[in-house]
Amino acid sequence: MRALRWLPALVLLGALAVWAAFGFYDVAPDEQAVVLRLGRYYKTVMPGQFHWHAPGIDRVLKQRVTAVLRAEIGYSTAGTPGGEAVEHPEERRMLTGDENVIFADFFVQYRISNLRDYLLDLRADERENVIRDAARAAVRSVVAQNTVDQVMTQKDAIHEEARRQLQQILDSYGAGVRIETVQFQDVDPPEPVREAFADVTSAQQDRERAVLEAQGYADTVVP
Repeated sequence: MRALRWLPALVLLGALAVWAAFGFYDVAPDEQAVVLRLGRYYKTVMPGQFHWHAPGIDRVLKQRVTAVLRAEIGYSTAGTPGGEAVEHPEERRMLTGDENVIFADFFVQYRISNLRDYLLDLRADERENVIRDAARAAVRSVVAQNTVDQVMTQKDAIHEEARRQLQQILDSYGAGVRIETVQFQDVDPPEPVREAFADVTSAQQDRERAVLEAQGYADTVVP
C-alpha cells in the first residue's frame, strides 16, 4: 500500500522525463535555428552540439545559412535535363537610357544574413518571388540609367550598381539576406542590329588586347 502511494509521483516523474527528453536538439555547423515560444520569436540559436526547448511550448525552425542561394531571371535551369536553360522572353526585355531595347537575362546569388528576418518577415511561399521581383526592378532601373553601349560594354559597373540597389530594396523589406552577386548571363540587342553590336564588341576587345600587348612589350624594353 505504501508503494502505491508513490505510484502517481513516479508516473508524473516518468512523464516529465520523457517530455524533457523530446526537447533536446542539435544545430549543425552550417545551420542556425530560430526558436518560437507560443508562436512568438524567442531567440536565435547558433551552431552547437545540443540545445533544449520546451516541447509543445517552443517551436524550433532550423535553416542552413552558409549555402549560396540563387535566383534566375529571364531564364531557368532548375528541373531541366542537363541544366539546359529555358528562356522566359517576358522577363528579358529592357529599355536603356537612350531608349533602345535590349534582351537580357541574369542571375542573383545571395546568402541568409539574418535568419529571424528571413523566416519571419517574409512568408515562405512569397520569399523567392519577392527576391526575384526586387532583382528585376533593380536591374531594370540601372539599365534605364545607362546607354545601350554602356550596358553592352561596361557590365561590371552595371552588376555592382544593380547589386547595391537590390540590397537596399531587400533591406527595406527586412528580407534578412545579403546579395553576393548580380550578373548578366546574356545581353542581346534587337535582332536587326545584333550583328553591328557584335562587330563593335569585337573591335573593343581587339583594342584592349592590343593595349595590353603594347604595355607588355614596353615593360620588356623600358628598364
